[in-house]
Amino acid sequence: MDRRTILAIALSALVLIFAPMLLERLGVMPKRQAATPADRTGASSPVVSGDSAATAAVPETSGGLGGLGGLPQAATAADAASGPGLAGALTAPARRILVASDLYEAEFDSRGARLVAMRLKRYMAADKGAVRLDGSPAFWLELGDKLSSRVLANAVYDVSESTDASGFTRRLRFAIADTSGVRITQTYTLDPKSYLIDLEVRMDGVLQRGVTDYHVALRSWPLVTERNLQEDINNLQAVSLVGKDVKRHRYNDLRKGEKSEEGAIRWAAVRSKYFTLAAIPEQASSKSVRTFVPGDGIPPPAGSSPADAQMFTSQVGAAIVLPVPPAGMTHHLLIYAGPNDYWMLEKVGHRLQNVVDLGWSWILPFSRAILKVMVFFHQFIANYGLVILLLSALVKILFHPLTASSLRSMRAMQRIQPEVEKLRKRHEKDPQRLNQAVFALYKEHKISPFGGCLPMVIQMPVMFALYQVFLHAIELRQAPFLLWIDDLSAPDVLFSVAGFPIRILPAIMFGSSLLQQKLTPTDPRQVTTMYIMNVVMLVLFYNLPSGLVLYWTVTNLLTALQQYLVTHGERSAPEPATT
Repeated sequence: MDRRTILAIALSALVLIFAPMLLERLGVMPKRQAATPADRTGASSPVVSGDSAATAAVPETSGGLGGLGGLPQAATAADAASGPGLAGALTAPARRILVASDLYEAEFDSRGARLVAMRLKRYMAADKGAVRLDGSPAFWLELGDKLSSRVLANAVYDVSESTDASGFTRRLRFAIADTSGVRITQTYTLDPKSYLIDLEVRMDGVLQRGVTDYHVALRSWPLVTERNLQEDINNLQAVSLVGKDVKRHRYNDLRKGEKSEEGAIRWAAVRSKYFTLAAIPEQASSKSVRTFVPGDGIPPPAGSSPADAQMFTSQVGAAIVLPVPPAGMTHHLLIYAGPNDYWMLEKVGHRLQNVVDLGWSWILPFSRAILKVMVFFHQFIANYGLVILLLSALVKILFHPLTASSLRSMRAMQRIQPEVEKLRKRHEKDPQRLNQAVFALYKEHKISPFGGCLPMVIQMPVMFALYQVFLHAIELRQAPFLLWIDDLSAPDVLFSVAGFPIRILPAIMFGSSLLQQKLTPTDPRQVTTMYIMNVVMLVLFYNLPSGLVLYWTVTNLLTALQQYLVTHGERSAPEPATT
């Protein structure tokens, strides 16, 4: 076994050891989860269903806001009495209000004037029901800058509704007041054709009671929307835009402790792999944002296994601290509760599209271009699998000159390999003379030593961009291709043996890699190395989304075709005339 083979084996071992760590950071492979208690306390909201009415009152069951950081679950009269005199509101009856359109169902609670849940009718969850972003509550407002504040947690607001000519509830106005002159109004304005909700906040008499700040908070929902729970947990994040910087905090990082960012907070969001709940202060100078793991995660159903319990106990939260507006003034905020659709989020403005992670800033232009091309082709081709085939062909055509140049350079170096071996033997004890002689030989035959690898380096940004798009684009979510490949955003599974999934597409990709290797000009001493690398690629791609594996398979086959055509063209070309 020569030194190159030993080095290849060592490098492959390093790839197998460290690649899972890299993929964990990218949210592809699951991290090892520490045991999470399944007996957390909390009160979940009753599920409201039915599309027959635009609005419906839902009886309040029990419980209040729920504790953060292990605090008591419900506000008490004493808690409210310590705030702006709102204790009397604790005894008032509460109700739920459901606002429904063709796009969504938004559920509000008059207790705390909270957005409890958002049901997205056009997106199906793993159980085939509509996706439900149910944070119980998902969004709420509270006085003070501390997450432990409970002044409004159990206060019941008066509710008034405004409907349009079609009967859709355009506006919900929640108001609460006391005899000391404190009056708080939260007005939600909804659009039946948009996932955006406008919130207008007015607080009269609050500054006079010594309260200078308030916060708006978000909480994620049970991770029951996707088939791959671990992948959804790995992508569970609290994200914020602080000045020009995007701050991402993953669930597993927040479990170690709360994070706080100071400065101009342009928005904050909680997100899973494919869905987002975000709050955007439009007319307020925010002070800070805190991201955290709620201490009162939604309790799992009785009898749940530890793995199923993670769907409910894995949650993240975010809270933006804002100054209380002066009496008579209002703050406007936007609430987005919907899919991680990059172009939809871009239309919202405020750089909200940065919620979707399409790669580092130098990769982003390539990711945007690839995603835009895919969406464009999908207007004419209904099957995203066929779109991926077409995209792969276009990329190969685009880079054909570079690939052909690389192949010609590799074949030229293969032809002069016997002469290089003679030089190695001649100068085996003088490395400097050997290098000079080899470079002189390259110059004589007009060969660039970097001609084989430089084209690949130039293509690397596109490769990284393709990876990010296939990993995060909601367009591929639950998108079928053909036969057993029913979701291009997930690994394909033909069947399982003793719990181990048998995947056909990675095996086909492995075969295409062997075909490409057979047609590639290769130093005979490196054949073993190439075989090892193909096995490493099979292991790495085995659990990646089938859309990405499909793209790589087609790319291998097209590259093999390119190699054949280049080789055939060289053989059929006339020999240069000699004198």
